[in-house]
Amino acid sequence: AQARTATAALAENSKNSAVMLAVIEELGVAPRDMQTSGLSLSALWNNRSSGSNERPDIVGYSANSQVTIRVRDLNNLGSILDSVVKSGANGFNGLQFGLQDPVPAQDNARAAAVADAKRKAELYAKAAGISLGPIHTLSEAGSSSPQPVMLREMAMSDAVPIAQGEVSMRASVTIVYEILQ
Repeated sequence: AQARTATAALAENSKNSAVMLAVIEELGVAPRDMQTSGLSLSALWNNRSSGSNERPDIVGYSANSQVTIRVRDLNNLGSILDSVVKSGANGFNGLQFGLQDPVPAQDNARAAAVADAKRKAELYAKAAGISLGPIHTLSEAGSSSPQPVMLREMAMSDAVPIAQGEVSMRASVTIVYEILQ
């Protein structure tokens, strides 16, 4: 929102934000899944270019709100995006896909990483003509949060098409074995 005074710009922005939040809630997004993630108020200047000899003047103010929402039903995502734009949103900062409960998938990735490290260690030991002893150390070298890996399914609406795809979890471990002589 832009206005001559900071108070008016902030008031207009607040009104627009309230409408937007109401629209999002009407579309089935729970209040716990909506969060104001940014709020700014700044001056609008005239004659601010470096080539001008005139003193810059404040000609108004701009207020901006950013809202982060979690959409749990991806089939509604396209309609939600379309509806918020129709109700006045004029900026969009991207999508991030994730799992509601990443723990089971992360645990599976960790177990697979350990199995793969063990398989490789046994292969190397056999190729080198040695035997593996007990594990000396085991550490997680890193894991990643859910990442889109391929486009598999489109959540089509008459509005914004969203490719849901699928997400993957990764884990990496380092295992140090004792070598038996």
